[in-house]
Amino acid sequence: MAWDLDPVLATVFGRDIYWYGVMLACGVVHGGWYVIRLLEADKQTYFFRLASVGTLCAVVFARLGHFAIYDPATLTISRFLDIRNHPGWSSHGAVIGLILSVALLARFTKGIDSFILLGQCSVGSLAVAGWVRIGNFFQSEIVGTVTDVPWAIVFTRFDGLARHPVQLYEAAGYFFFFFLFDRQLRSGRIARNRLFLVVGLALSTFRFLIEYFKESAQITLSVLALTPGQWASAASGIAFAAALAAWSGMQGTVRKSRKAG
Repeated sequence: MAWDLDPVLATVFGRDIYWYGVMLACGVVHGGWYVIRLLEADKQTYFFRLASVGTLCAVVFARLGHFAIYDPATLTISRFLDIRNHPGWSSHGAVIGLILSVALLARFTKGIDSFILLGQCSVGSLAVAGWVRIGNFFQSEIVGTVTDVPWAIVFTRFDGLARHPVQLYEAAGYFFFFFLFDRQLRSGRIARNRLFLVVGLALSTFRFLIEYFKESAQITLSVLALTPGQWASAASGIAFAAALAAWSGMQGTVRKSRKAG
């Protein structure tokens, strides 16, 4: 199947409206609507404060993460700000920005449990990530490796070779995790203050594996046959696994002390 969609959806008042921007907006609305519905009524007023701070932190750290992971030698203030000519975002960096924004909100707002809020936001962000990857597919970017599978896509705006539609693989994975963890959260099968760590571990593992299907031509560093994205995913996965183990150990200690008491 050949894919040659114009990345510009429409031109309004002389300004190009890109498919990617539309998909990103859909993701923000979807994820934001989900999180605000999870919040207790008396805490919904904090959402817009979180959205503004969270968006700023996520954007800044996603840009920094891109340069730190994929192209550290080229980082300058001008390249950092020039998104049009030097595009690039890192979901790993965006996660750091999300953590920072929630920590700041919890620090200066009474009655906010940062771990519970992080868990709710992490599930909502899965919806955002799914829509973003659909936007990447529409713009023929972040393409997959060359393949001869029957469902391969020929991205004529990239190089005309048959490739894995890895953007759709990744989008499907994010939406799958979104519905899975939403069901787990609503059914009470997973502790709300542990949800963020579980989501982080699952997504780190998924991102590590999906990298095998991504075109690595833009990679500037490869160590032990792993891409920078896989190293970042492995590091975050180890961190989430260690934090989850520590949390489980503390909960076990608390339960034992209660029984002893």
